[in-house]
Amino acid sequence: MGKEDPAGADLSHYIEPYRRRRWLVLGILILLPAAVYGVSKLLPKTYEAETTLLVRATSVSSSVFGNAETITSGSAADTLTLIGTTPVAEEAAKELGDPDAGSAQLLGQVSAGFASAESSEFISITAEDEDPVRAAEIANAFAVAISETRAEETRTEIQKTIRRLGRQADEIEAGDKATEGELSTQLQELRGLLASQRGSTQVIEAANVPASPISPRPARNTALAFLLAVLLAAGAVPLADALNRRLRNPDELESLLGVSMLAQIPERAFPGNVPGNDVRESFQTLRASLTYFNLDRELEIILVTSPGHTEGKTTVSTHLAIAVAREGRDVILVDGDMRKPQAAARLGVDPAPGLEQVLVDDADLDEALQQADIEGGSLRVLGNPGPARNPAILLGSQRMRDLLVRLREKCDLVIVDTPPLLAVSDAIPLLKQASGTILVGKLNHTHTSALSKTQEVIAAAEGTLLGSVATGASSGGLYGYGGYGYGDDGYGDSAEEQAPVAGRRGAEGETDSTGRSLRDRLSRR
Repeated sequence: MGKEDPAGADLSHYIEPYRRRRWLVLGILILLPAAVYGVSKLLPKTYEAETTLLVRATSVSSSVFGNAETITSGSAADTLTLIGTTPVAEEAAKELGDPDAGSAQLLGQVSAGFASAESSEFISITAEDEDPVRAAEIANAFAVAISETRAEETRTEIQKTIRRLGRQADEIEAGDKATEGELSTQLQELRGLLASQRGSTQVIEAANVPASPISPRPARNTALAFLLAVLLAAGAVPLADALNRRLRNPDELESLLGVSMLAQIPERAFPGNVPGNDVRESFQTLRASLTYFNLDRELEIILVTSPGHTEGKTTVSTHLAIAVAREGRDVILVDGDMRKPQAAARLGVDPAPGLEQVLVDDADLDEALQQADIEGGSLRVLGNPGPARNPAILLGSQRMRDLLVRLREKCDLVIVDTPPLLAVSDAIPLLKQASGTILVGKLNHTHTSALSKTQEVIAAAEGTLLGSVATGASSGGLYGYGGYGYGDDGYGDSAEEQAPVAGRRGAEGETDSTGRSLRDRLSRR
């Protein structure tokens, strides 16, 4: 047999939590993108329109009578600052034919910047609105407004200079032709500059009505949401595992308890399911592991317990008793769960008289031991007809301790199905007397803290923990390799042959004295 690939084992170790929580992962991967897509479709659409302007800076100097002065129209950088002012917004509102439109609202819808990194003369004005036509109108209105505002500011300065030069012309002495000529030349330049102000700001490309909105973008948002969902799912699984301290993996039993995990029992071993080959194989593995891991200890009395109810202790104790009996050994199974007795019903024997009656001397032990029909061995059951009175007193009595001694002398192995140790304290006095205890934990059900507490209880009672069993596994065996159907080893029997009683009459549909078929008896609990 070849060795298992360590890399493959490591990979499966990391994949297993995501497989186990696949519904959480799928929920995140589906619901988050779907929600983002739905919200994106409901959000109002925003359209964007853009206009491009050419801004030229012009200047003229006057230096008559030694007073040098330069008049300059603003540069493109100055124009960008001017666009974000209230006067420009008010002028744009007038251009839109809506003087009452709030300037602050319009300024919030407009942005400006250089249209090209290569040139400092081209600027773009961008407007946003829920109406595509309105967005284009706002952009074009701001283009007109900035052109008018820029020209008006420069014209005002030029006109002031022209008036000042006019006043100075009255002061020129008669016959000073040179000064008169210079003054005339500057006045002509100023008047030319005044006339050319409209040409200093040109609309290169007017804003057009946008065909599609810039937001929301459902496809893009959904793609980004899916990437975010992948990251959330990757983190949610480890977080969920950290918050949920239930037993998730059979390997946790060994690391948590520090004892050997004897077997993995598949979910199909529980009543209500049709058992397959892996069920019998898993209990054959449990029987063999129990012997192998306890070679230096004589096993005469074994307790089977769990922290709480519905974790599979009765399933383990009954099937283990069958597996050991089929090996040719004489086994007695005691239903020590006197509050909820089920072992006798599982094995199809009469529970009365039972353990309670023997302890109070209402029945003889040999009379109370019921023989189960097991092929290849002897299995006797000491059951209970119903919930007992004062079970804690009965199980903790000297009579119970003496009874276990008598039972041990009558067979090769006594197996006791006890009440859950953390639910009630009935079985605690038996822990010290037994050869050891098998602790059962159910995957995705039993809390790790409960398992640790149960181990502490066993240690405090001076009991011996022989090993652990993981129930509810996806497959059986010791490490999950059950279900191969090795016919040569007797593991390949049909599902009917693997029922907890060997009487095939029940498996074939015949009923016992109570009128219940074998499968009906097994389907309890």
